[in-house]
Amino acid sequence: MSWRALILTLLPWVAHAGIFQFPPGFDGLWRGVPDTSAMGPWAEPLIFGLSAAPNGDYLLGQDIDLNPRPTAPTVGWQHFYVEGSGSWAGRLWYCGEFLWNHDPELAGGEMPPAADTFMAQPVTAEGKSVSFCFNSSIPVVPRHAAPGCTGCSCANWTLSLMDDNTLSSSMIIAGSSNHLLVTFKRAGKAPRIERAMPAHSGTFCNFSTFDGHPNNFSTPSPQHSGCPFMRPLAPTTAARVPNPPHPAAAILARDPAPEFEHCFQINDLMSYQLEWKLEQNSVRIRISAKIEKDGYVALGFRPMSRSRDPSLVAVETGNENLFGMRGADMVIGHAAGAKVMYGSQFVGSPDPTGYLEIQNVTSSYQDSRLAVTFTRPLVGGKLHSVYGMNASILSPWADTIFAVGDFVGGWPTFHGYNRGLRLVDWVDPSPLNPLKCQPS
Repeated sequence: MSWRALILTLLPWVAHAGIFQFPPGFDGLWRGVPDTSAMGPWAEPLIFGLSAAPNGDYLLGQDIDLNPRPTAPTVGWQHFYVEGSGSWAGRLWYCGEFLWNHDPELAGGEMPPAADTFMAQPVTAEGKSVSFCFNSSIPVVPRHAAPGCTGCSCANWTLSLMDDNTLSSSMIIAGSSNHLLVTFKRAGKAPRIERAMPAHSGTFCNFSTFDGHPNNFSTPSPQHSGCPFMRPLAPTTAARVPNPPHPAAAILARDPAPEFEHCFQINDLMSYQLEWKLEQNSVRIRISAKIEKDGYVALGFRPMSRSRDPSLVAVETGNENLFGMRGADMVIGHAAGAKVMYGSQFVGSPDPTGYLEIQNVTSSYQDSRLAVTFTRPLVGGKLHSVYGMNASILSPWADTIFAVGDFVGGWPTFHGYNRGLRLVDWVDPSPLNPLKCQPS
């Protein structure tokens, strides 16, 4: 069985025992700009399809862009299967793929099936809402971020039909973190399902065929006139090495001009730019965004945040903290310099005690853009200084979080929806090429 998926229990709209049906009007092609997402603010619409198959099952799908922007290619997609009948009617299978997500722990192997049971519960909102609630033994949703959580309090996804042409979608994880909030408007008929639906045998996700390709939203269904947590493509050999070596001679031999070798505008709405140049044992970084002069621009580093090693829970990192702030060594840049802080909570204010050592800090404000430059070691932060781990930001398990907000009284205030996550390969960032900008 091949799947890199979430399995969520449901709170279904049940016609009778052993049958699950979405309420009338849910099927269709939907379009809307997310209010917020774990990847950061969106500028372009998200397309979402919900279709009923002839056998009574459902296929839901959406495609993902990095930024997104019209000129950037689709870099990921998500398929959701919902069983319409049987002993687990209403069970949802999630199959997602992200082309720029190299995951060495899945290289050459497959995720095992979850050995959970699922139970149906009633829904409210007069049959116009359906909620899917997390219940899985696979640690992909941050249970430790919400101690003692079960089901919906760990993660929940609710779809609500507000009127005939408006569908609200809300996914909350760790009790309070807004993973994705979007209000869709009906854009067309339900996409046609051009495949045989999988048998109810626990093998819904098949990345070697249908689930290995983006959604096809161009073919409406004639009978209807369809985190985060994504399975990666096979990583390169270099990506399988926990701390890929970087020959000092090759790095130092690069052209020293300009000051930075790489530049990417990783979010258009925030006008957030990330520039860097690798040095022998460190990296020179500039972060900038168009904000008020009394604002801040922040970058957080988590060398092991996507690893599934259960021992990492004790050192405040690992996959269960994905999409949150826990385990991040943060640099908070402001007009007078930079402050180093640490994220000890999945959501909430960062700790004032920082563990990352930074040097050669400069700050400037010009043309409404705040830019902060600093140098950090490749190995550093709390994992190194407190726990003695030689965890490098060059690790293939690393991720990077970013945010902007107001800087008041010497402290960063809540960023609201102005935050996001990126997987940055500091050596070969070519997957980010659609977001390139001109280095300083």
